[in-house]
Amino acid sequence: IARRAGVAKSAAYLRWTSPTDLVAEGLRSTVRRLHVRDHGDVRADLIDLAQQFLELLESPAGPAIQRLWLERRLSTEAAANLVTVSTEEWMRQVAGVLARARERGQLPQGVRGQYVVDMVAGVVLMQALGGTRAWRSMPAEAKAGYLRDIVDAALTTTAAASTS
Repeated sequence: IARRAGVAKSAAYLRWTSPTDLVAEGLRSTVRRLHVRDHGDVRADLIDLAQQFLELLESPAGPAIQRLWLERRLSTEAAANLVTVSTEEWMRQVAGVLARARERGQLPQGVRGQYVVDMVAGVVLMQALGGTRAWRSMPAEAKAGYLRDIVDAALTTTAAASTS
């Protein structure tokens, strides 16, 4: 990293006390880019959230984030702390989407909003981790349509489950 920045390795340690701190700051700055604006509709907010999550996981930082999530249970406390860093902003965005949806009365009574988000995020994560060759070569608009379908399915399924 220091070489790519054109500085001495010791200069990096003036700012960050350890390699873990450096990685944590990189993750923080990458994940901070997530920002779901209020579209006035829970469906649109969730589609935006899913799209940004997919873009994050398919970005150059994506494999590092995915690896940390997978290794946190088997690895060091430092890895677990890095996962926390990478998920804090995500959870803040999720909380905002769900709070707005509740305020607008867009989540049916009994629907657990976190279930909806987990269903959407789980599918996005699985595609990013091990998507088929067809997924990896899918045009962006087709992926966007897929994300809309996943959000619709999550909202429909959880609404139906809450009324049964």
